[in-house]
Formats: sequence, C-alpha cells, structure tokens
Amino acid sequence: MVNDFRTGSYSARARPVADSGAAVAHAGIVGGEFAAIGGNSNGDVVDEALADVSTAAEDVVDGARTVASALADHRRATAESDAALGAAAAHARTAVAAVGEIGTAVARGEALVGALARLARQTQRTALNASIEAARVGDEGRAFAAVADALRRLAEDAATAARTAAAEMADARDEAARAGAAARRASDALDDARGPVRDLVTSLGGLWEEAVGTAAAATACAAAVGDARRARTVHFPTQND
Repeated sequence: MVNDFRTGSYSARARPVADSGAAVAHAGIVGGEFAAIGGNSNGDVVDEALADVSTAAEDVVDGARTVASALADHRRATAESDAALGAAAAHARTAVAAVGEIGTAVARGEALVGALARLARQTQRTALNASIEAARVGDEGRAFAAVADALRRLAEDAATAARTAAAEMADARDEAARAGAAARRASDALDDARGPVRDLVTSLGGLWEEAVGTAAAATACAAAVGDARRARTVHFPTQND
C-alpha cells in the first residue's frame, strides 16, 4: 500500500476526477448562461450540450465517490497498521525493560558468586592453618587433622562451584546484553517505521477530502445543469412578441 501511494496511484486516480469536476462546473455555468441568452433559439444545440454536461457531471460524481471510498478504506487500513506498529513498539520496550531486570538479577548473582569465592579462599586458608597446627601437635592432633582435611575438601568444592557459577553468570550477562540491544534496535526500528505510515495516513486523508469536495462540486454542478435545462422550457420574449 505504501508503494502504491509513493508511485502516485492515488493521486493519479483523484486528480483526473478533480480536473473533470472543475471542467464540468465551468461547462455548467457556460451552459446555463447560454440557455438564458439563447432563449428558445438553437434549442437542440443547447439541449444536447446541457445533456452532455449533465452526463459528465454524473460521471464525475460516481468517480469521485469511488475514489473517496477507496481512499477511506486504505486510510483506515493504514491507520490500523500504524496502531499495530505502535503496539509492537510498546511490546519491544517492555522486552527492553524485562531484559534490564534480568541483567540486574544477574549482577546480584555475580555478587553472590564473588562472596562464595571469597568464602572458599578463606576456608582454604583456615584448612591450611589447621593442617599445620595438627602436624605440629603430632599424634594428639590427628582428630584436628581430620577436621582440617574436611575443611580443605569443602573449600575446594566451594571454589569449584564458585568458578562454575561465575562462568554461567558471565554467559547470562552477555546474553542479556545481546537481548537488550536487539530489543532496543527493534523498538527504534518500529518507532522509525511509524513516521512514514503516519505521513501516509495524513496524505490519504487529504486526498479523501479532495475527492469528497470534488463529488460535492460535481453534484452542485449537476443541479445547476438541471436548473439550466428547466430554464430552456421558459418562453423568452422576442421582437415579434
């Protein structure tokens, strides 16, 4: 539909109607004046001319109304397209906001993973100190050494979990950033697309008003032609009367 408008198809359909309406209006005025001046002389010529003008006026009315109806339909469809684009842009902005919330949640998760990594390092130091102390005590420190070994294994497991979680959080952060960028691009593209569509709605409205005006002018012309034809039945005095 946009391409049809840009190539001037609507203007091409509306302009001849408008031009014909102007021509018919002029012909009607001339025909009326001719009828009034000519009186009953040259009646056949006047009647034929007025009949032609009347037919042309009716054709212009029909053509203008057809064009106006088509323009109204396309204007309505274009307005619906604009509304759909607006709704899609709103959904895209909602997606941007949702992705932003995901990014915030990922940042909080990364902070927790960092805390877990620090706890693992602290536990590793505690296990190391406990092992040193158990070795210094000797046999009496065997139980203490067992505790220190358990702490070491716990620290290693925590460190492994922290590294895995950190990698997953980094991937999630990158994915959220890509999704957010894509949603913003979609939102911007939809907003940009609405501009030409709105311009088209306005232009179609102007063409519709022009077609309606042409139909009204042609209708008035047809009425004037009818008055002129009726005036042909009036007897105008001559020198012989």
